Amino acid sequence: MIAMPCRGVFSGVDLAVETAMNERISSVSSGADAPSERESWGKCPQSPSREAALRHRTVLIVSDVDGTLIDGTGRAPCSSSLLQDGMQRIARAHGAACSVALASSRTLHELVVLQRALGLVGACIAEDGAILAVDESEVTGVWTESPNRSHIKVGRRSLVVWTLGDPADHLRTELGSVIAPHELDPSDTVHMAMLGFRSRGTVRRAINERRASVLLDLHGNDRLPAVREAASRAQAHLHSGGRWHTLTRGAGKGHATDALRRLLTAQRRATLRIVGIGNEENDATLLASADIAFAIRNAKGGIHPDLAAVPGAHTLGMIGTAGFVEMLDRLADMPIFDEATR
Repeated sequence: MIAMPCRGVFSGVDLAVETAMNERISSVSSGADAPSERESWGKCPQSPSREAALRHRTVLIVSDVDGTLIDGTGRAPCSSSLLQDGMQRIARAHGAACSVALASSRTLHELVVLQRALGLVGACIAEDGAILAVDESEVTGVWTESPNRSHIKVGRRSLVVWTLGDPADHLRTELGSVIAPHELDPSDTVHMAMLGFRSRGTVRRAINERRASVLLDLHGNDRLPAVREAASRAQAHLHSGGRWHTLTRGAGKGHATDALRRLLTAQRRATLRIVGIGNEENDATLLASADIAFAIRNAKGGIHPDLAAVPGAHTLGMIGTAGFVEMLDRLADMPIFDEATR
């Protein structure tokens, strides 16, 4: 993907996410820079009275990451402050709180670092939907008894994590002979650097912290059909999110989005509208689960056919991550809480 000039509220601003991520790694790991009220749940800031007034209406944007929110060079289409401005515009237009959650084939640890770089703190759907995480403060007893639940600490953030997919070890046991030649070897630092993993930290977060999926390098590989067939026989899913393929079983971005909807509805007792946006085949279930769906127009290939086939999905005109900005502009002007929105 390429970085495109931004229009509307984000005119002409870019953010080097990869640089920001590297700069923030030590502070996230050490617990420095605790999230402020402005950052909490990715909401636009409100006064206490305004926050109370918006309690019963929420717009949640569930966004894919690579190719949708950041491009192939690690750049976002706007700065974190202008991202907040766009969310405020949506909130004012609809009299609702506005939040952003991330949904990606990346691991939870990768997404937390990325959230810091973007000035967001909120829900994460990681490993192509196999992992769902929210801040502990968002969860009450109605969900704490759910199965496959754990608690982790990342910096000063306390997260509740649900494993929605089968553990990665189960997939390796069943499909080991098929997938082993295509798994990335984190100990091969030269090869990992060639693939864009620039530090031990990025390797650890992307590979070693992966819990319920297996990352495969099948780009341009003639073994892809055989691996896909073996995954299908094992009732697993092999999805492409761009450069990599992710192997999961029993989960998906759509399934995780549905779970997040149930959680937030139970906790907030609010009228919730979920907006889904993505650019590749692994985003199809996300868009299908959303109340309002947007498909990014890729620089190569345009709108992915699987996304174009989602009923009622809106196709974006701008190329690549600039489409995310276009979506924010359109959300401010379209009827979100109308039952006939789609």
